[in-house]
Parts: sequence; C-alpha cells; structure tokens
Amino acid sequence: MTLSILFDNIPYDARFKSLWGFSCLIQTPEQTTLFDTGSNGRVLLEHMKLLGIDPLAIDTLVLSHHHWDHTGGIDSIMEVNPKLHLVAPASLSKRWLSDLKSQCRSLSVCDAHYQKLGFGLATTGVMRTGDTPEQALMIETSEGVVLITGCAHAGIVAMAQRAIELSGAEIALMIGGFHLVDQSSAELEVVIAQLSQMPIHRFCPTHCSGAEAIALFEKRFGPRWIRAGVGAVIELEIT
Repeated sequence: MTLSILFDNIPYDARFKSLWGFSCLIQTPEQTTLFDTGSNGRVLLEHMKLLGIDPLAIDTLVLSHHHWDHTGGIDSIMEVNPKLHLVAPASLSKRWLSDLKSQCRSLSVCDAHYQKLGFGLATTGVMRTGDTPEQALMIETSEGVVLITGCAHAGIVAMAQRAIELSGAEIALMIGGFHLVDQSSAELEVVIAQLSQMPIHRFCPTHCSGAEAIALFEKRFGPRWIRAGVGAVIELEIT
C-alpha cells in the first residue's frame, strides 16, 4: 500500500506548495482512492503530476467533511475524471450533493452508520462533535486498520476508538489531521496518554495537528511516529 500526501500545509518536499488543507492518495493493487482534495484544485493536480499520478487512475473519491480546505479541489479533480465514485457525508447540503451526483459516475452518501466501500475500505460513519460532522476512512490490512482522518473534528481519540470497535482489530497506522492545533500543552498530554493506551502501532499527525502536538508525538512514540507533510510518500509492507 502506498499513501501519498498530495496536499498539506506542513512542508515536506520542497518541490510542493504548502497550503492549508489536506489530501491523501491511497494506492493498493485493487483500487486507487483519493481522500479529500485540499483547498486548491490547480495545486492538487500539479502535485499529482510531480508524483507521476494519473488522475484518471483514481477510482474513488472520499470526502471527510464539508470544510473548504478538504473540498476546495473537488471541481478540478471531477472535471478531469468524471468517472469517479464519490463517497460524501450526508452533512453536505442536498443541493450540493445533487450537483456532485451529476458530475461523477456514482455517489454514495454516508450517514452515521459504518459503511463498507469494497476492497477492504470502509468509513467510520459520520461522527458529530459540535457543529462539524466528519467521517474517517478505514482500510483493512493484515496488520490492522489504517485510519485516515481529515481534521478529526469529532476528536482523534473518539475516532480511533470507533475504528477499533468497528473493525475488531488494532490500528496499524493513524494518519492525517488530528485537530490538536488549538489544544493547550496539558490537553495534548491527556490526548497522547489516552492514545498510548490504545492498540495503535504507528502515528502520523499532520495538517491541523499543530507543531507542538507533532513534536510531542515524536518524543513520546519515537520510531512509531512518522514524519510527513505535502509530497511525502509512505510505503506500507502490508497485505
């Protein structure tokens, strides 16, 4: 499995532009899935070109939630590849969902229930804490679940717990925005302590996780922490 971070505000590879938002491409032998689209479609497509990724090879586009920094590139990618299967949260407006449906091959609308997407992919279902409903993507592997979060508005601990409960497995890797950028040092310590008690093998916080949180993850988890940012390509030797 290959995970390529196509859009992120955290720099990694100097060839790539660091803009606020997040997008990750997941490539497996069975399927190529784009998770979120960042905030700028032109930049998203430029980054695909830099990594030699053909937008037409993408089978499925999954949106975590409605915020602009995760959906801003959707028009660009759907214009290039109108044969996508789009997986969107029900929290998007009915008018927007109707428009999107007319621009893609097929549309799946996810509510609060766990939903399988095929080829070992599933969503956590839309979770709500406060006013931002959000779903995360789960990928089943022999080592456990790969959990990809956009912003984790529902809480990164709650999302990890839900993935473990739904899959009945450990988390092989948790990657994406952990939404810890505004947390105090004391609050960060609590989150990290909670996560350290859970069966999670590796951590890759990025996007809205915040510099202090990322530094604490590196300090606390050492080799179980993965550095990433825009342009990072992570190869996972799992089946």
